[in-house]
Amino acid sequence: MQFNLSDAVSLLLAVVLGGFIGAEREYRGKA
Repeated sequence: MQFNLSDAVSLLLAVVLGGFIGAEREYRGKA
């Protein structure tokens, strides 16, 4: 199995960004 660092970084960034956006929306919804 070949490990592609670029793909891993892109996936990690997408997960972090998605989680941050989701948390922000939830926070604004409660406020």
